[in-house]
Amino acid sequence: MTMTRVSRKVLQGGAVLMFTSLLAACGGSGGDGGDQQVSMTLATPTWNAGIASIAVSQEMGYFEDEGLDVEIILADSATTQVQQIATGQVATGAVSPEPVILGREPGKNLDLTYFMSYYKDNIYGLRVPADSDITSIEDLEGKTVGAISLASASVTQAQVGLREAGVPEDSVTFVAIGTGGQQATAVENGQVDALALLDTSFQVLENQGIELREIEVPGTDMLTSGGLAARTGDLEEDRELYVKLGRAIAKGVVFS
Repeated sequence: MTMTRVSRKVLQGGAVLMFTSLLAACGGSGGDGGDQQVSMTLATPTWNAGIASIAVSQEMGYFEDEGLDVEIILADSATTQVQQIATGQVATGAVSPEPVILGREPGKNLDLTYFMSYYKDNIYGLRVPADSDITSIEDLEGKTVGAISLASASVTQAQVGLREAGVPEDSVTFVAIGTGGQQATAVENGQVDALALLDTSFQVLENQGIELREIEVPGTDMLTSGGLAARTGDLEEDRELYVKLGRAIAKGVVFS
């Protein structure tokens, strides 16, 4: 099975139902045995409507048209993805910028390069229950913030926002609350005061009747959330493979 995220706007409302049905319909339809086997990673612990365009590429045969049999591996964070790509466990992944940039620091030797834009806009953010008395990021001092994983880029962005706002990072507690029903329970039971998640996670909670209010995070308005990355050497040695991958994924995005 294969998936990825595309523009979140089109996946809200009725479109979520359409793509959820599509995901359920997708079996393990791989290639014909002669296709090139390729692995790709996504930073999500579970499938969701936000990565439906990859399911589209699989179900519509876009990967197969390129002679590819693509396996999707789910990761808990972009940091894990970068490690998988850098060690050759997977050929590529849809990765947020932070670990790619940090991997180019002296001594890190994680030489990854983006070859396709994917998450054009910033998909991460901070929100609080609609009736919360928290109105700004400064009000998070002494509070607890929930995230899918403590290694998530949403945590990194929130921490940078706190620093920019002059709030001591160690004055805010970040906790992992998983996905779906776990997130809803954490909010409804008051286990967290705020949420640092991605846009589709917020949408799922709102679909369940949990009203949320956005909190501005300084310096994130113009950020991208990354794209498809690969080892620089691999891009140079097997350009055709990555052109095929990019083309098949782009077709899924257009269809979506």
